[in-house]
Amino acid sequence: MQSSASIPRAGLAVATAFLAMSALALIVFPACLLLVGTAAAVREDGEPTGAWLILSCILGFAVALLGGAVCRWLSPRKGALETLAGFCMCLGAVRALACLLSSEAQVGGDPKWAALLLANAPSWSLWLDPALDLVGILCGGRLAQRTAREPAPDAPARAESSAHP
Repeated sequence: MQSSASIPRAGLAVATAFLAMSALALIVFPACLLLVGTAAAVREDGEPTGAWLILSCILGFAVALLGGAVCRWLSPRKGALETLAGFCMCLGAVRALACLLSSEAQVGGDPKWAALLLANAPSWSLWLDPALDLVGILCGGRLAQRTAREPAPDAPARAESSAHP
């Protein structure tokens, strides 16, 4: 049974990790689009290129790793990590359904951004994103837990040297 103090901490960890993931995604994805260019990201027929799909999967997984690590650092409870993973999985599934069911999106502004936002992502990539988020969050939490438990490499040497004056 969780103590009453750990429940708000877990909720704060989930919210902070989600905000960190969102902020990082809002910085990294447009930056990558600017680096590779719209022509490398979207084909003439409006489909995203294979290179962009692979890059976005890698970036999405990296963002999820960070989110899982942040969540685990802020709350040692496994429940917080599972809540974040479940929330992101559900949000990704809703996004995938919305993209598959929407007939036409309205995007204004810069045509370069509109081309990417209106690109018809293949349905497999829409369902792969939430799965990668789930795996990335859980792996990020596990990595953060492992690094929190491991002592510093020079810690045993210090303990031995202080035992013998």
